[in-house]
Amino acid sequence: MNNRGLIISNDISRSRAGKILENVERLGLGNIMITSNDFSLIYRNYIDTFDKIVLDAPCSGSGMFRKNDLVKLDWTYEKVLKCQEIQKQLILIAYQMLKPGGLLSYSTCSFSYEEDEEVIKYLLANTDAELSPIKKCELFYTTENTIGVHLFPHHFPGEGHYICHIKKPLRPFVRMREPDIKLSNRTIEGFQFVVNYGSTLFGLSKLFPTKGLSIIRNGVKIGEVSGNVIKYDIHYARFMNSFSPTLEIDESDCLEYLKGNYLKREHQSGFVMLKYQGINIDIAKSDGKIIKNRYPKYLKRKNIA
Repeated sequence: MNNRGLIISNDISRSRAGKILENVERLGLGNIMITSNDFSLIYRNYIDTFDKIVLDAPCSGSGMFRKNDLVKLDWTYEKVLKCQEIQKQLILIAYQMLKPGGLLSYSTCSFSYEEDEEVIKYLLANTDAELSPIKKCELFYTTENTIGVHLFPHHFPGEGHYICHIKKPLRPFVRMREPDIKLSNRTIEGFQFVVNYGSTLFGLSKLFPTKGLSIIRNGVKIGEVSGNVIKYDIHYARFMNSFSPTLEIDESDCLEYLKGNYLKREHQSGFVMLKYQGINIDIAKSDGKIIKNRYPKYLKRKNIA
């Protein structure tokens, strides 16, 4: 999406949502809000809201048998039926949050008819949902009577999955009101909106209502404000296309920095964007003779050669 629009990435597990945050920071993605919510409790705040929804539903995991023996040992038909109950609830919730004209992609890593086609049939029987065709691919398994597509390990270079696309018919709907968010008076290149929470600055490309959401990250964490100085965050460093000054470092210095070590390099005092082969590494700080390491602990790689 080239950092346009807004993606809300939700996982009910806060620890898994934390892993999403690490990836978002590392990759410098700017148009993502990360949340950790049970949407069954708050979906009414977001009826007819989202253009597209990807529902990667919790399932019995039979599509992972080849990859993980523990999944195979844990599988029972009772588990399939319990997962189906959850899947039916989730797909109804997701469909209600889908904007008219929008697309819902439902997926599982299960081979079970009960968790795949039967869940889709349940949605079709209880709403005005319509099937939306998936572009044909010789690696997908489908028949004239199949709802959605199956990805089988002996046909597809991966494990077992099921995917089905659902469309919501166009009809009049009430658009959400613009959120009432107090914006910072700062202007920072690359962001349409800047918000401060305490001493921390965040850059946003789009405003979105957040009622009921447990937010882990909204937009880009620019950094901490100390006096008149911004101590830039790794998320901002990886996001920015332009920052001055910059310093292109060689492979040896790059490896040392990624390990968490300082660099013996003369450079003008202050913050400097370190780059390796044109790729942003981090915004470090120089005292004139040494470039101090500001790399986050969770990204440091002590064992790289």
